[in-house]
Amino acid sequence: MAQTLSTSVAQKQNLNLSLKMWLPMLQTSLQDLEKHLKNVSYENPFLEIKKPKEFYNNFMPQGTSGEFIESLALYSESLNDKISEQISPPNFPTPNSQKVAFEILCDINEEGYFEGDIEKIANTCNVYKEYVESIRQRFSRLEPAGVAAIDLSESFLFQLDACDKEIDDELYNFIKKS
Repeated sequence: MAQTLSTSVAQKQNLNLSLKMWLPMLQTSLQDLEKHLKNVSYENPFLEIKKPKEFYNNFMPQGTSGEFIESLALYSESLNDKISEQISPPNFPTPNSQKVAFEILCDINEEGYFEGDIEKIANTCNVYKEYVESIRQRFSRLEPAGVAAIDLSESFLFQLDACDKEIDDELYNFIKKS
């Protein structure tokens, strides 16, 4: 029993010693941290400090450590998040249409274009290809306008459909043919 007691006391002492050694480094600001690490690197020949300049430029516009930490913690909503919030009635009123819409959403790339296979989605959801295509066409009503289009011209047509202004039928047909 005495042996286990002495071991745990020794571990606590070692832990406290290492905490005491790291505490000054943890308490320094980002600007002083670089100076502190340089001093440590002079004492230890095996320690090399590398600091990319873009790192500080991207995250510290005003140079305060609080803004640096806050910039890392901020969450920006992705395209996928924005679209998934809109997959609900009235555009997608049934659970089946929502299921197909989420499958389509999985095949939208970073630029917002649809790169999936309609037939594969139809087989996965146990529906017809025409139904999947009609659900994909409903994406023209979502924001951002033009998402889930197959190419640039279809994206432009989706954006025209989302436009509030009345467009002459002849002009619309002309644009559609181009």
